[in-house]
Amino acid sequence: MPARHWHPILAALVTAVALASAGCGDGNPFKPLDLTPPTEPAPPAADTPQGVVERFQWAWEHRNIAVYKDLFTDDFLEPGDHPIGRQEEIDIARRLFESAQSIELTLVDVPLVPLPDTRPNKPDPQHKLIQTRATIRTELPDSLVVQDVDFNFFVVRGDSAQVPEELVDRYGPQEAHSTRHWYIERLEHKTADGVRSVPMTVASVYTAPRRSHPSSLEPSARRPGRER
Repeated sequence: MPARHWHPILAALVTAVALASAGCGDGNPFKPLDLTPPTEPAPPAADTPQGVVERFQWAWEHRNIAVYKDLFTDDFLEPGDHPIGRQEEIDIARRLFESAQSIELTLVDVPLVPLPDTRPNKPDPQHKLIQTRATIRTELPDSLVVQDVDFNFFVVRGDSAQVPEELVDRYGPQEAHSTRHWYIERLEHKTADGVRSVPMTVASVYTAPRRSHPSSLEPSARRPGRER
């Protein structure tokens, strides 16, 4: 019987399959490779004031606009020379998430501590303020931008929030207005050198030097002491 000659490409494929399967432990070198992409970890639940801020962080790092758009109340406001409402905030984030190749948002002041809301007519415990510095590293197609930003997150519990109708329709009135669901009602931020930031569009990504001192962004009213 004449000797069999393996096709060199087939031989290489068999060798590759055997090597890839060596660690499977079932002794079958021809077991199909599992090409299922890894499951993305679930975002933090927005069931506490800290949780909604951590969910904000997660949405940025995973560039997940579906999670991001559920964070904000219907009357959300980002103040400034050009105040930004909920829909514009979502549109800005969508453009950034689609353009960036990666985003790292590191919260500096951890653990996060919820404080009483300093605004008038925002009673505790339905309303809370979380202040933190964040370092944001945004990899764009032609540059890497590093930003140090001071944030004021004014968050509100679901039973006191103006919840967008689309979220009420999605979750149901009971869940959307639950005391276990928190939303971002107002977001203030400025660069660490004291200059107010412009909206976080791709065209206007701002830079700031790295700083190590505590967060310097003060709410409009006097900043209360940390809760014990």
